[in-house]
Amino acid sequence: MTKMAPPRKRRPTKSLTQWVLRNSDTIQTEIVKSAEALEHALESYEGTVIAVTHDRWFARSFTRFLIFGGDGQVYESPEPVGSH
Repeated sequence: MTKMAPPRKRRPTKSLTQWVLRNSDTIQTEIVKSAEALEHALESYEGTVIAVTHDRWFARSFTRFLIFGGDGQVYESPEPVGSH
């Protein structure tokens, strides 16, 4: 019977956190590039887009805001929720 090697220890989650911290500028740059590319594409799009976002700045470029209420009703709003 062959002896099995003991299980290797897992790398701590800390290493992922350290990698993100070391690369945060690069990650942020890529996120900004992606957001800008999406905005540019939407400017020339003539169809309907249904978007869900927490980004108030991005939402301000929309022309119509529908709010899905807790009561199951849909309401139209002149501005994004929470933009006051």
